[in-house]
Amino acid sequence: MEPEVVAFLNERFGEINAQFVQFNAQFGEINAQFGQINAQFGRINERFDQINDRFGEVDRRFDDVDRRFNEVDRRIDETAIETRRHFDVVAERLESKVELLAEGFRGVDHRLEEHRAESDRAHREVMAMVRLSYRDLRRRVNRLARRRD
Repeated sequence: MEPEVVAFLNERFGEINAQFVQFNAQFGEINAQFGQINAQFGRINERFDQINDRFGEVDRRFDDVDRRFNEVDRRIDETAIETRRHFDVVAERLESKVELLAEGFRGVDHRLEEHRAESDRAHREVMAMVRLSYRDLRRRVNRLARRRD
């Protein structure tokens, strides 16, 4: 093979190699981003564990309320008005706590959807870059093949 052709091919392959090095760096960045996303999912899982613990507390409180109802049944004849007032206060507290839990779930759900959307967007961008790069490489290789022939 002639030295000019060899030099030309070496130069072109060097450029292609440089592009692959750049792609590897970009994939490294993408992997780092996925690592961050995985860490965020880990934190979300920890939050779900905390929420599950809170539900355990709510279950214990409901058990406590059940015991109180039995007591109220025994005392209802002698203290009907006082018992009704006490029950209303407890129910309001529980409702506000359940509402706080519901708000927390809505916030976590919203953040999870945002992370999913961002991950999907990043994935589409990466795939578009890869397609474009491979299309360009394919075109260059074909051009080199035509020149060689």
